[in-house]
Amino acid sequence: MAANPDLLSHLADIYEPELIIPWQPALGHWLLLGIVLLVLGILLWQGYRRWQAGRPRRAALAELKHINWQDPAAAATVNQLLKRLLQSYHPQHPLLNSSTQHWQQFLQSLLPAALPLPDLQALLYQPPNVTSEAARQQWQQASIYIINNFSVKTAANAKLQPKVATPLAEKNHA
Repeated sequence: MAANPDLLSHLADIYEPELIIPWQPALGHWLLLGIVLLVLGILLWQGYRRWQAGRPRRAALAELKHINWQDPAAAATVNQLLKRLLQSYHPQHPLLNSSTQHWQQFLQSLLPAALPLPDLQALLYQPPNVTSEAARQQWQQASIYIINNFSVKTAANAKLQPKVATPLAEKNHA
C-alpha cells in the first residue's frame, strides 16, 4: 500500500503528559504551614526577648561567682551588685537612692520566710571583725537566692514603701 500524501499532512506530533508530583499540597495545607511557621517565629522571638531580658541577671550571677566571701568588703560588693541589677532593669527606680532600711525591706520581700536577711546596717557599715560569720553566710545565701530569682517583674513590682507616721484621727463628738 502506498501512503497517501494527503493523510500525512494531517498528522500531529505526540506530546508526553507533564510529570505529576505524587503529593501536591492544597491551599489549606499551605495556609496551615504558614500559620505553623508564624507561630514558630513568634515563639522564637519571645524566647529571644526573654533571653535578652535575663542578660543582666546572668551577668550578676557570673560576677557573684568571682566574689571572695572571706574578703571584708564582700558584703558591700554584693550590695552594689544587687543595686546595679535593679538599676539595669529600672534606671530611675527610687529604691536605688533610698535608705538602708527600705532597701532591706525590699530584699526581704524577695526572700522566702525560711531565709532571713541579716541586718544590712550592721553588715555594711560596721567593721568586719564585729560582724559575725553567720551574718555573712546568711547574706551570701540570701544574695544568691535573690539573684537567681530576679526578673523584670520583680524589678517592676519593687515599690518604695516609707514608714510614715500617720496621725490618729481625732474624734469629734457633737
